[in-house]
Amino acid sequence: MGKAERDRERYLRETALNPRTVKYRQVEKRYLGEWVKWMGLLQHRLYFHQRLGPLTRSQLDPNIDVKELKLLDNWRHYCDLLVLGKDEVLIVEAGIRWGPEHFGKLLAYGYLFKLTPDFADVHDYPLRLIGVGALWDDIAWHLCQQYGMEPVLYRPWWLEEYLRTLEFRKSRPKAQMIHYLPSIGRKTPLSYSE
Repeated sequence: MGKAERDRERYLRETALNPRTVKYRQVEKRYLGEWVKWMGLLQHRLYFHQRLGPLTRSQLDPNIDVKELKLLDNWRHYCDLLVLGKDEVLIVEAGIRWGPEHFGKLLAYGYLFKLTPDFADVHDYPLRLIGVGALWDDIAWHLCQQYGMEPVLYRPWWLEEYLRTLEFRKSRPKAQMIHYLPSIGRKTPLSYSE
């Protein structure tokens, strides 16, 4: 049994025995890291969770020091991955379920990159916007192609097991849906608000 088979067996065993993994797990960091390795981007300069865009003028003060400037950096938007190649720049937005909201983020990151002072020396490089997802919304896929972005479908073996654990979430009612609440006596929850 090779290393890949042992890793797969250990992953399946751990997810089956751990009840916390059935509720919720954040897997996008692992997903993005494996995509980077799969694409062969490790030899480039990689910036995960990179802040983009300038600080707004309303936040700047001429008397501000460097420590306070770093604190103000928290209000800037960030992309999942910024890759500086030899002759191009890649901005990547990754998500297991890729919808139109991810498309809007990626479009904004392309605009904000040109305004980021940290990367002023590479602003003239060609910019590629890449969306990486396992489950794509049809509208998001079409919008990416329409606006010159690159939609990528990437599904590693371990993601299939994770997606099966999400099925139970689709079957339970949403907390906001009041018509799923039980009635109390003769009154329903809606009649209490009247």
